[in-house]
Amino acid sequence: MVAAKLIFNLQTIDQEIQCLNKTMDEIQYKLNDKTRSLELEKGLESANSEMQEETLERKRNEVELIGFVERIGETDTKLYGGSVTSPRELTNFQEEKIFLEKQKVIVEENLFTVLMKLDEIQGKIHSIDEEIKQLADQFALELPKLTSDLDLITSQINKLQTDREKLLPFIPSASVSTYESLRNAKKGYAVAKVKRGLCEGCRIVLPNSEFIRAKNSTSLTYCSNCRRILFAE
Repeated sequence: MVAAKLIFNLQTIDQEIQCLNKTMDEIQYKLNDKTRSLELEKGLESANSEMQEETLERKRNEVELIGFVERIGETDTKLYGGSVTSPRELTNFQEEKIFLEKQKVIVEENLFTVLMKLDEIQGKIHSIDEEIKQLADQFALELPKLTSDLDLITSQINKLQTDREKLLPFIPSASVSTYESLRNAKKGYAVAKVKRGLCEGCRIVLPNSEFIRAKNSTSLTYCSNCRRILFAE
């Protein structure tokens, strides 16, 4: 039973180390995870590119609109300035003015659509900028605690590793090898406690002879069902 108790203590230490390592991995993930930041940066880059394209489109429409306004003004001068008297020419200028005004309306509508898009993109950029700032502020807020927790966990693991090294010389090397093999095979649960004749590893009631052997034997005893090392106090 002494050997089983020592190996059970070894398992307790290993399980604590495993748990702390998992917590450490989670902290490291939080410290290193840039997934959302990269998504936001990519979104911001795309939005800024859209903004540049739509800004160029706005300028193109503005230039085109100014051109139509000027041409309509020139046509009005010819129609009403008195320099053109030919009915045929006047008719042609009137038709040209109608055409120019229709084109002007199309350009104005296009310009309005572009301005709406620019407003939408600006809102998107503002939203992304805000989230980037919030992420940075949140990280700055969490960083001291995460760093402190990491230092504390590292210290705890080091102490447990020291305790483990101190314990190993008291356990036969063959028993340690058996424990390590079972630990790998049983997902870290190589030693099962026996309570009220029940193996806590597989929840099976042990035969009375097996229970007595687990409680009194100086060598390791195994559960006949799950093959874990039995520890009966």
